[in-house]
Amino acid sequence: MTGASVLDTEFITAPMPGVIGSIHYKAGSDQEMLRNTRARNEALREGFLARCKTEGVPGVTLTLKGEPAEMLREAAAMHDVIAIGRECAFHGEGGDTVASTIAGLLKNGPRPLIVTSGTTHAPSHIAIAYDGSVPAARALQLFVLLGIAANAEITVLSAHEESEMATRHVEQAGAYLALHGLSPKPLTLVSAADSAELIAVQANAIGADMVVMGAYGRRGWREALLGSFTQRFLERCTSALFIHH
Repeated sequence: MTGASVLDTEFITAPMPGVIGSIHYKAGSDQEMLRNTRARNEALREGFLARCKTEGVPGVTLTLKGEPAEMLREAAAMHDVIAIGRECAFHGEGGDTVASTIAGLLKNGPRPLIVTSGTTHAPSHIAIAYDGSVPAARALQLFVLLGIAANAEITVLSAHEESEMATRHVEQAGAYLALHGLSPKPLTLVSAADSAELIAVQANAIGADMVVMGAYGRRGWREALLGSFTQRFLERCTSALFIHH
């Protein structure tokens, strides 16, 4: 496991409008912020390695310099999956939101993304949102092959205004999971309402501690995830997320 911290010096030292004579104070503030960021990253690095040692997991750390999503995408090529906490903020208070970083990671990202919730533990109840699309099928396959579903209860969700289509989708996903020795519970949501809202509410209602999704709906969740939908879904769904496109 690799613990990655990001130091975006260009963001911290970017020019800002100000009154004449403020450049000197801006430079001093930038250096103070850089020192604080480096100290925080070092503390996080030490904490990560200590946790790995306690859990008996081989761990290394990696310090990346540059735009967070771009640097993490590049590093991901040497890993199976990217995990990021939903409270993560690379630029400190008032800076970059985790939603915008997630959106950046989803753009041509080479690996699936796990967005963790406040507590970290192996998922015991997993909800898989499936609509029969290619991105959803890819997400389902990678999720199964990574072995995350082992020893967990699984519910396959599908939301559609037509009952026949919702049933078809849960049956497709169920058949694939059965090939890998998994026995999911089917759950169809027949409604013309927003699919994202339906899935988020239902996942919370059944107590799922992880939601698996690729794309969903007519245009697909990939398009929506790259916009403001990311933040809205993270606010509505309290579960950890496994996302791939």
